Amino acid sequence: MIVKAKSYTTSLFGKLFRVLVTVLVIGTLFAWSLLLPVQADSNYLQTGVDRMLSGDFPAAIASFSKSIDRKLDLNSAYANRCLAYLQIQKYDQAIDDCTIAINNYNNLESSLNRGLAYFHTGKYQNAIADFDRILITNPDYRAYYNRGLAKFALRQLPEAIADYDLALAVIEQNNPQLSEIYNERGLTYFFLKDLDTALQNYAQAIVANSNSDRAYFNRGCAYQSQRNYALAANDFSQALNINSHNPEALMNRAIAFRNLGKKSQAITDLNTAAQEFLAQGLVDDYNYALDLATQLGDRDSSAIAYSALTILKNGTTIS
Repeated sequence: MIVKAKSYTTSLFGKLFRVLVTVLVIGTLFAWSLLLPVQADSNYLQTGVDRMLSGDFPAAIASFSKSIDRKLDLNSAYANRCLAYLQIQKYDQAIDDCTIAINNYNNLESSLNRGLAYFHTGKYQNAIADFDRILITNPDYRAYYNRGLAKFALRQLPEAIADYDLALAVIEQNNPQLSEIYNERGLTYFFLKDLDTALQNYAQAIVANSNSDRAYFNRGCAYQSQRNYALAANDFSQALNINSHNPEALMNRAIAFRNLGKKSQAITDLNTAAQEFLAQGLVDDYNYALDLATQLGDRDSSAIAYSALTILKNGTTIS
């Protein structure tokens, strides 16, 4: 066995699983809607809401700040400025504003948004406490879902699944977020190594949203873990049909192709992944993908295939 080849493959799978967790856990937190002004003369507040809806979050923050300075509808102003800070990843400021809205106005919406801010700063227990506060009086699917994400981050996997179950029990079946909950529950079963149940959840996620590239990507990873490389390659292809600029899907499909004996297609995917990484400014990943393509092209590297199978069999840790 070539040690360098094994090291490359181990690193490859480590990166893929980190991307899998990061994209799905952090990328799909559900936030509450804007709190609309209740005073007819809250012009600054209404302007801030309009700026939020147009995606101009710094301008929205400036308008909400003017409303606060003039003491106009402070509940809505603090709650909405918290939400705006969340959108630009200023989590400490979001926590401060939400705390004012919670303590002074008993604003439950701000409890959820503060929970999101705590989640993003790695304060998962604080996030869970905020989601718990909401669920005492309001069994909302978003609070269950986000609490599940926090428990997943704490590696409390069965508890996370219990929260996803509760979210699915109360969410409307035509809600566009339904697919994400099935996705996350599938991911959790994946890390519990219950691949069959993970696959069932990914299939439900796809039924709920046939354009979910993440559901196809995750199902491909589950098939790959079962060494069902044909189905894995098909799902990675489906993910790429929806989002062609997904280097992780290309890297995974390259592994599937390599194990299917489609060496030239694997090399093509690795080279394409390299260009996608470069376009995203990920120079280390660009060089890494090119190295794999070169290594695979230089020889029929059975060590790469063997190492991939070993890693899939043994599973991985949440990073």
